[in-house]
Amino acid sequence: MAIVKIRASRELDWEAACEHLADLAIPNSKKFMKAVNSEANRRYKSRHLSELNKAKAGFIKNGYDKGIREGRSEINKSKEYFIKEGYDKGIRESRSKGRKEGNEEATKKWRISYPCSVCGKLLDLMPGSAWYKVIAEYLKSRGWGHRICHEKQRQNV
Repeated sequence: MAIVKIRASRELDWEAACEHLADLAIPNSKKFMKAVNSEANRRYKSRHLSELNKAKAGFIKNGYDKGIREGRSEINKSKEYFIKEGYDKGIRESRSKGRKEGNEEATKKWRISYPCSVCGKLLDLMPGSAWYKVIAEYLKSRGWGHRICHEKQRQNV
């Protein structure tokens, strides 16, 4: 079987393959020693490269796994940050919008205003202001009150 392998690998005819095999069979010949050293180097390099490749694959896998873990961690931190930022921004904007809408509605519903006697533009009466107190006192002195209260008063008289 060895002679067939030698013929195929070296592209030798039968005679040349036999001579080559004979040279290799003599333990102290240069060809034999060269072949033995060559095979030893090949096996050593093969084993060494195999171990090197295993170590390299281990480093790559460990680095990949570590990168994935760190990447996921960073993504989660970023995700949490954006969710919190979005939530906080939503709260700020909705509070601001809610206050603005609430103030507008309350102003429309409860504002007391009167026209200026000079220019005609509306003046707002602020609760607790001096004008507010004067007008409230004036309305009270003129008998202004709740309709139900006036109806009860009329029934009691």
